[in-house]
Amino acid sequence: MGKVARNALKGYTFQHYIFTLFLAKMDSDRAIKKIESEAITDGNFDDLYIEANENYRIQVKNYPNTKLDDIVITGDSVRIKGNSNDYSQKENNVLIINTDQIHTDSEFMGFPSTIINGIVIVPVDLINYFQRKLALRYLEFCD
Repeated sequence: MGKVARNALKGYTFQHYIFTLFLAKMDSDRAIKKIESEAITDGNFDDLYIEANENYRIQVKNYPNTKLDDIVITGDSVRIKGNSNDYSQKENNVLIINTDQIHTDSEFMGFPSTIINGIVIVPVDLINYFQRKLALRYLEFCD
């Protein structure tokens, strides 16, 4: 089970949902070994730290309707709609954003994603995501 770190589960609701989503994934898929919330790190990608086949530093942003053009990656910094976060280029960095406005062409732990300048960007629109999952479960149940 994940280690409860400083300020664990403080913050905004979207971050709670993402933490819970990865915790459920940890329990069901058995691919995640450890999850740490608000991990102490050199950069600001500290909302989640996940140990799996590789280790990941994850920053979670609740910016609905964010488009790829709203994300600017320069040097060791990611800026989204005026908000900047530092990251370490030597880490596996993942940015999870509450949006359905980003086209994906890759996958991260089963979630559609895209990769820009070495940062995995995962757009997650939780309402649509869970509605699709529930609909698929219902269809499976009806078969």
